[in-house]
Amino acid sequence: MPTKVLYYNGSDFGASDYVVDPLNSSIKAANWKVPMYNSQDLTSKVSGYITWQSVAYVLSSGDLDVTETMSLRIGNRGKMGTNAYRNSSGYYEEGVDYNFDLVGNATAPMRTANTNPSPYTNVNVAKVGSTSWRKVTLT
Repeated sequence: MPTKVLYYNGSDFGASDYVVDPLNSSIKAANWKVPMYNSQDLTSKVSGYITWQSVAYVLSSGDLDVTETMSLRIGNRGKMGTNAYRNSSGYYEEGVDYNFDLVGNATAPMRTANTNPSPYTNVNVAKVGSTSWRKVTLT
């Protein structure tokens, strides 16, 4: 089974954050898209993009109960996965691995080269120490 490791950096999110639903203050939502790099270097090659559509419910404890859909685009192929977790910030925390089973195969329209389905069925996202980097491991 092939394995591919890529990285994304927290600085690529800019000032984006969760937005409170105007009709229900217990619901927050966010949409993000950032590049994935070949190494932990913002000048290294961008090999794809990762996006999230996240919805969080604010619990009485203040923690966020997050459900998210992630999409990965590597080259001209895309896959998606879903995940759910609960923590105080709604963001990936150090020391916790977040795993997504990948489903579907999408190939960019009008492509004639490299139209084989993506070989990856799982993605693991983990914070790299106390840095702003996240490691994306595709298997």
